[in-house]
Amino acid sequence: MACLLDGSGSPLHGSLPVGWQEVANPRLTRRALLGGLVASPAVLYSGVASAEAEYSSSWYDLELVISENQSSVSVREIKVDVYKDFVKKAGKSTEVLSEVRCVACVWDVPAAAFGKDAFFDMGQPDARPVDAKNAYERVLYVRRVQYGLRFTWQDPDGKTPTSKGGKVNKAGYVAFRFTRLGPRWKIAYETDLWLRSSGSTEAIVSSSSVELGRFIGETEKQPDKALTNGKPTSLASRLRPAEFVEAGRVGKTLQVTFGHLVTAAAPSKSVFDVSLDRHLIWHVEALDSARLR
Repeated sequence: MACLLDGSGSPLHGSLPVGWQEVANPRLTRRALLGGLVASPAVLYSGVASAEAEYSSSWYDLELVISENQSSVSVREIKVDVYKDFVKKAGKSTEVLSEVRCVACVWDVPAAAFGKDAFFDMGQPDARPVDAKNAYERVLYVRRVQYGLRFTWQDPDGKTPTSKGGKVNKAGYVAFRFTRLGPRWKIAYETDLWLRSSGSTEAIVSSSSVELGRFIGETEKQPDKALTNGKPTSLASRLRPAEFVEAGRVGKTLQVTFGHLVTAAAPSKSVFDVSLDRHLIWHVEALDSARLR
């Protein structure tokens, strides 16, 4: 069992905002915090294979590392190279496996990108260890999100009733879901940002998922494309997690967010492609007759 640690390796306790919990996650350890963020692959761990060891296989691990002041979380995909060696003990040759763990990619998530009151939370992870054959979903939440006037006292559709008959601001959230069904980890987002055209919140549905490495690696020269030759780009070719959102929902949400300065003009059945990039910028792109105005 291990608790969540800060950048100095000390346990996180009472200074956490409401909603944080200490979680049993063997991947959130002091080892993962050594050296800070790494921009290029570098060996982070001990256990370097001996000169006689033979390369056997590789798999990918995932680590979530919170900064000392709890203002950001670093998501690290770790490549684990497994080496095989044979050691003689008591006259018998015994197979010994060793691992070399290197950073494959890093994505830094600052809480400030989601508003001044935003803070991190985490879904209770599976206590079973992640290895070459088994990987379990990790969910990172950003709570008390605010975009413009959305989720503020000025948001007419962002209120929830209280037990005393009054209303309080609804706290928005964005979640990042990390899964590994193939060799590499994937990322998808989930949020209650988008309203129905009536003003209520639509049922929450996760976006499509993309490989974390491809998501982090998007550039201006090789950007994500919602359309290819006039048609929606296949999910396998996307670089950002994305979803199709009805034009009425996008229009209502943008009206609230920007104080009626922006809305959508489109037939009710038209849709927008909504995606989130590695800089935490939302992209809203028309797929048919939907337009922003």
